[in-house]
Amino acid sequence: MKTNKTIYWISTIIMSVVYIFGVSMFIFNTEGMKDAFNTIGFPAWLMIPLGIFELLGVGTVLVNKSVILKNMAYGGLLLASSHGLVAHLVAADGGHIPAVVAVLFTAISWIYYRKIF
Repeated sequence: MKTNKTIYWISTIIMSVVYIFGVSMFIFNTEGMKDAFNTIGFPAWLMIPLGIFELLGVGTVLVNKSVILKNMAYGGLLLASSHGLVAHLVAADGGHIPAVVAVLFTAISWIYYRKIF
């Protein structure tokens, strides 16, 4: 049980750092991220709601108050990161590594969350 909790918390912290880093890039490197969004075929205005929902999702996962909300947050984060992964792979811009890390650690965090809670 202790191993499961350790894996859960490590994967959750890594997942959170990846998403928070992405949102900070939306805020502090706006022009660069607008260009990146246009390169992969997404409109630049999508950064604002995506950043808001990613922060809300990470907060929901970390707070652990509602099982339903937490599962919805995991689903939303996994959906956003998997779409980002596919978009980067199709655009072949080399930005797929953070998306792979986000998908991987979101999935690991969710799997171990289901095991221990």
